[in-house]
Amino acid sequence: MRVVGVGAGLIAMLLGAGLPDSAHGAAERQLVASGCSVSNFGYLTDLAADYQKITGVKTFVRGGGSVIGLKDLVSGTSDFAASCRGRLPEDPADIEFVQVAWDALVFIAHPSTRVESISYPAAAEVFQGIVKDWGQLKGPSGPITVFLQRPTTGLSGVESSIRTQVLRGGSPATGTNVSELASTGIVEQLVEKTPASFGASGFSSARKRAVTMLALDG
Repeated sequence: MRVVGVGAGLIAMLLGAGLPDSAHGAAERQLVASGCSVSNFGYLTDLAADYQKITGVKTFVRGGGSVIGLKDLVSGTSDFAASCRGRLPEDPADIEFVQVAWDALVFIAHPSTRVESISYPAAAEVFQGIVKDWGQLKGPSGPITVFLQRPTTGLSGVESSIRTQVLRGGSPATGTNVSELASTGIVEQLVEKTPASFGASGFSSARKRAVTMLALDG
């Protein structure tokens, strides 16, 4: 049974639950983790370093998003994966999803917007293409550049949360102000660098970026 951790990452897995017996105390053993960039950047890389100090087992952590992590499990190129979403009907039946942590979905903006908070309906309207100007959000007038997670196949973890929790089953708009990107990690990096930009991520990784995490409804 292949295992993917759902939520913020794989705390239980790295602490030993479900790891091969040969991993414990075997310095030559290397584990490979793949998947959710929120988990990987947020804390999984740090956790892997601590795990190596305790056990001598190296864990190579690579990102790419939840979809990539699941593909790596199927192909056998990773030992375990991190996912920011639960099981979908199209996921392979022999992958076991184990919830191990919670994370918060946060809306992020480039600090140049000078916007500190957003309402729940307004966040939805940004993704729907209804709100397109920062002036509508009490910021300086100018177009909003939206960065959206959308892998070429499958559904990313953060995109899944946007669709279910923010858009209530709807789909984000597409348009000239929307750039679709392969992973949340790339979204975070571009929001850091791009004035007037907006996106969504997980708290655990966004807190490490030079972005404004917008207060939601105060």
